[in-house]
Amino acid sequence: MTMNRRTILGGVAISPAAISICKAAPYVPGPALAASAEEPLIALGRDHAAAVSVWIDLRREVHRLGDLREDIAEERGVAPLDHTAIHKIGDEVGYTPIWEAWNELSNKLEQIGDEIRAIPPRSLAGLRAWASAARFAGLFDGMPSERKFDYSEQWLLDALDHVERLAEGAV
Repeated sequence: MTMNRRTILGGVAISPAAISICKAAPYVPGPALAASAEEPLIALGRDHAAAVSVWIDLRREVHRLGDLREDIAEERGVAPLDHTAIHKIGDEVGYTPIWEAWNELSNKLEQIGDEIRAIPPRSLAGLRAWASAARFAGLFDGMPSERKFDYSEQWLLDALDHVERLAEGAV
């Protein structure tokens, strides 16, 4: 008699109870295993979220000081293309150091985002880190309330909202 899968499995009897147990409780790694394997990703997600909150404040200040710079330039009659004069006014109102800090943090967030993208998520907590970084990256630019989205962009933004909501507090 030849041994093949059919002949080997033909002699194996699996009880209906065993099948029910396997279907009801598939193997899922325990939370401790998932958490320890994803700790670098989760830590990067926390770093990213903290940096995004600072980035948002800096961005608002850049816009506020930029508007102030433009208003002063207009009051002084500075031509819009007189970059030297506009830059000097920016220095007067403190625009340049805030813009430099915002730009530096933007680059750091991109670097953290790349590190997050390099680690595949294996749990809800890891997926939350991914969703949060994806929200900030490129398309969403960290400030979704400030722009209108087209249909497909809004679907993606809504999906990220749901992932983050479902993963809130996950280990």
